[in-house]
Amino acid sequence: MKRSILNFLLIASGTLCLATSLHAEEPLNFSRDIRPILSAKCFACHGPDSQHRDSEYRMDTKEGAFADLGGYRAIVPGNLDKSEVIKRILSHDDEKIMPPIKHKNPLTKDEIALLKRWVEEGAPYTGHWAYQPIKQPEIAKEAASKNPIDHFIAAELKKKGLSFSAKAKPETILRRLHLDLTGTPPTPEEVEAFSKNPEANYDAVIDKLMSSDGFAERLTLDWLDVARYADTNGYSVDDHREMWAWRDWVIQAFQKNMPYDQFIREQVAGDLIKGATVQQKSATGFLRNSMNTHEGGTIPEEYRVSSIVDKIDTVSTAFLGLTVKCAQCHDHKYDPISQKEFYEFFTFFNHSTEPGKGAGEGGNTNPVIQVDPLLQDKATFKANCQKRIAMLERHRLFPEAYIGKDRKEWEAAILKKPDTLPYIYPEFPIQSIAQLQAEKGAKGLQPSWIWTNKEGKGERAFFRKTFKLDKKPRKALLLISCDNEAEVWVNGKKVGSNRDWREPTSINIQPHLRKGENLIAIAAKDWEAGKMLASLFAYMHSSEGKHIATDSSWLVSSTSPHNWEKLKTKIGKKFAPAAVMKSHGAAPWGDIFALHHKKIKQSKAELLVAIKKPDHLREQSIQKKIIQSYATTNPAMELLSRNIDTEIKVLNHSIQTGKTSVMIMDNMQQDRKTHILDRGEYSKPLEEVTAGVPAMLGTLPKGEKPNRLTLANWLTAPEQPLTARVIVNRYWQMLFGTGIVKTQLTNYTTRTTVQ
Repeated sequence: MKRSILNFLLIASGTLCLATSLHAEEPLNFSRDIRPILSAKCFACHGPDSQHRDSEYRMDTKEGAFADLGGYRAIVPGNLDKSEVIKRILSHDDEKIMPPIKHKNPLTKDEIALLKRWVEEGAPYTGHWAYQPIKQPEIAKEAASKNPIDHFIAAELKKKGLSFSAKAKPETILRRLHLDLTGTPPTPEEVEAFSKNPEANYDAVIDKLMSSDGFAERLTLDWLDVARYADTNGYSVDDHREMWAWRDWVIQAFQKNMPYDQFIREQVAGDLIKGATVQQKSATGFLRNSMNTHEGGTIPEEYRVSSIVDKIDTVSTAFLGLTVKCAQCHDHKYDPISQKEFYEFFTFFNHSTEPGKGAGEGGNTNPVIQVDPLLQDKATFKANCQKRIAMLERHRLFPEAYIGKDRKEWEAAILKKPDTLPYIYPEFPIQSIAQLQAEKGAKGLQPSWIWTNKEGKGERAFFRKTFKLDKKPRKALLLISCDNEAEVWVNGKKVGSNRDWREPTSINIQPHLRKGENLIAIAAKDWEAGKMLASLFAYMHSSEGKHIATDSSWLVSSTSPHNWEKLKTKIGKKFAPAAVMKSHGAAPWGDIFALHHKKIKQSKAELLVAIKKPDHLREQSIQKKIIQSYATTNPAMELLSRNIDTEIKVLNHSIQTGKTSVMIMDNMQQDRKTHILDRGEYSKPLEEVTAGVPAMLGTLPKGEKPNRLTLANWLTAPEQPLTARVIVNRYWQMLFGTGIVKTQLTNYTTRTTVQ
């Protein structure tokens, strides 16, 4: 039933008041009454941490607690006089008393009494309750036809002399239902309708709310937090990515009341299900919500391993409630999970073709699939993409919070000193070859227009120049002009483009430079199919006196679009110096650049007039130029604008295709071996291991291939003790603010229900 998981949680919502005192006649429960004492007072020296254990005697396992210690035993069930533990905790000898006085963590009188009583009752010892099989609680026969949870709770209350609190008012009950199930309060009309006959309307309201989109979205919000969902990549280059198709899959799963075992199976291994649909494959986006990076210095294998560790962490916390990640570097100190078992678990996720280094612009990294929108038709989807673009453009022009405040301060400073206004194409002082060569640091520079010969084949020419910097410059601008389109890359990051030879482009490349070796790479498209005439001029000017200009020292290729390191051919005789390009005016800038310089002067005056006006009186085109100018001085604004450009590019692609992309899992790297990693270091492989699960939780089904689908089946098997407990505890927390177990393993801040 749709209400099978939540119904019993709702019945008692806000009505319980449980006492914590122990009933005198009730037998002790080891997990509830004794283990917490041992954990707090004994495990530091006699627990699972082998590096800090004071002796070989262990109390965290049944075998260790009752072991023969050479003629005596620490615990003899039913016999206080022969139990060394009881003798030690009652000792008056400072050298023998436990816990040792030096630890300053003595047992209280109540704790001593409980330990003595436990031994007298036979010292029953069980493993952690969470790892024990789930059993149906005994319920009185008369409760069979009624709600069993109410009777189960009532029986416990009766033992403690308590009862249910008074029944809440109708408007309070309805408010609780709405907030618990949808996260939003009821309308006055809904309160009035419900209050007319609460008893008759109660079930109908629950059914209505649980069939609503709001209910599916409420559960989805909780799951997105568990699954570390985000629409940006997370690391320092925190740019855009497309994962909302997976989010919509989650919403639809809740709308359709997908069984929880299927919900898990498709997210962990939807791609491995026989005859997997596109949507089942997209469900594995759950495992691809890891942070990603495409920085120039990224070591792909390091981040590939990191993303797998993140998958393990997410699966273990979301479904098992375990911090398995602790065993990445060493055996777990508090749970019986070894480092070897961690890497056996690692193996399940080690066969995907994820490259480790992100794709850069566009955000999504292979493996990726294109999917139709799930929750809307294509026309609505495209219209929403258009609305999103308009919203992004508005956000660019009027960014809120500290960026908006900083822009106002910048504008005020510009009005005081108008000459300091940087235009979107910053001015260059160079007007001729002579001036360029005379400039400090540029002596001997022979700048040229460069281009491939007309007989060349291919659609692009690829140019490359490496250079070293003693330190990262405070400012660095790259001026570029090309016959047709040209894309500019600096240290592996696309930083801009030139789309019209009549309009030179100036690019702020300072954020992308670094101390040491740097690379400028330019991909120039031809403007006449089959004939390579991609003439190009580029000039870099930095505040540290470093100058780079296109000349015969640049390397070229017409066949390698991305692997810049393979460009070995020098420009040589296929290219001519700038003076040859007569059609472009006097070398090296030409008439186009002279006109451009004049245009800058005129436009700066226009911007200054606009800055004097309040935002709402500025034309949008002028405001955009002001923002572009401001971005040259504010890295946060420059990053925001760049990320907006990236997202708009993705949205325009979605408008054209009617689809969106989503990152998924595949199983294409079956030949990849898995090794234990020394202290978790990606570059230090040790012993090779095969797929497996922690022994304390059983074994994989026999006869099944050990892949993610087998893992998903193991997670959802009826005998699995943790999966059901963890999800019920999470829902309990969602409804009551605190879980049955308070230490909820999720990535979100607890949201409490307003009563």
